[in-house]
Amino acid sequence: MDSILNYISDTGENWQMKLKGDHFVHAPNGDHSRAHTDTVMHYIGWDGRK
Repeated sequence: MDSILNYISDTGENWQMKLKGDHFVHAPNGDHSRAHTDTVMHYIGWDGRK
């Protein structure tokens, strides 16, 4: 089973993130043909917390 998080970037764009092994795969608008990998995920909570 995939762990998926759909989110809105700080520029207002829709993105999708999946956990794959020991890294995250970030795909713009869920388009995994344009995805990139990273080992971190930064986020801002609904109340503005970082």
